[in-house]
Amino acid sequence: MSCDIEASGRPQTVRTMTSHLAYQPLLPAGNKYLQQKWDKASYDLHRGKVKSAKPTINTTPPKTYSHLALKLKTQKLEEEWTMKIQRENNMLMEKISHIMRTTGGVDNRNYYDRKRSVEVLAELSV
Repeated sequence: MSCDIEASGRPQTVRTMTSHLAYQPLLPAGNKYLQQKWDKASYDLHRGKVKSAKPTINTTPPKTYSHLALKLKTQKLEEEWTMKIQRENNMLMEKISHIMRTTGGVDNRNYYDRKRSVEVLAELSV
């Protein structure tokens, strides 16, 4: 371990030997220096793995399928509905134009044939 000290305008590097004195290995070791080096290498490997870790939760939006977005059945039903309305409108327009071309008189005749004769009705009322 080293630290930079500025004395009289120029930096000087002073080595301190306290880093190995403060290190306490977790497991008993024959050589503290080697154990510290191995532990540091293991820790550096761990930190590299943590930095390069990718999320395990998928936060991307789900796929949009075109056959669900288009709704062809609904479009077909709407087209049929508009065709039916158009057909009925054309029929009404033809009826209106026929009335405008002809006399346009009101048909108020009653073509109903009586089921009972007038004599039977007279008997019932008496």
